[in-house]
Amino acid sequence: MALNALEEKFRRVVDAAGSKLIPAGFLKQGKSFRRTTDLNACIVEFQRSAVNNASLIRFTLNLGIVSARLLHAWDPDRDLKKVAAAEAHLRERIGFLRDPPIDHWWSLEPGTDETAVAAEVATLLVDAALPFFGQYGTDQSLLALWRTGRSPGLTEVQRERFLSLMASS
Repeated sequence: MALNALEEKFRRVVDAAGSKLIPAGFLKQGKSFRRTTDLNACIVEFQRSAVNNASLIRFTLNLGIVSARLLHAWDPDRDLKKVAAAEAHLRERIGFLRDPPIDHWWSLEPGTDETAVAAEVATLLVDAALPFFGQYGTDQSLLALWRTGRSPGLTEVQRERFLSLMASS
């Protein structure tokens, strides 16, 4: 099977994710989906493995929440609609929202039923990612999370800096 056929399988998985995210207010940008307000952005990004080849595509999903207030405190000209999940103020791989929490990667190979993979991804988005965004998508909820000492995707120094910036403004 050529890489093009695997790319088509991967595209169908991304499209299935979109069928769940777009009705929830997300816009598709390449292999990413983003829901922005004046205050924050919620991001879902498909991350592909560096070892993909003609017979294998491995991928995971990165989730991110970006606070416009914190983003503009560092860079007033930065566009909230262009920030990547890796730059988010709260970051999590979707596998860590599973039970048990693990760093989960899906594999697409010539014999893989991408319909089953797409259904699993779509279910996880609806059952875990959308509630995650609902729980932490506001500055107030980020602030409350950081006050507990937790800060997925951040260092302790970043957590303390963001906590201080947000609490003082």
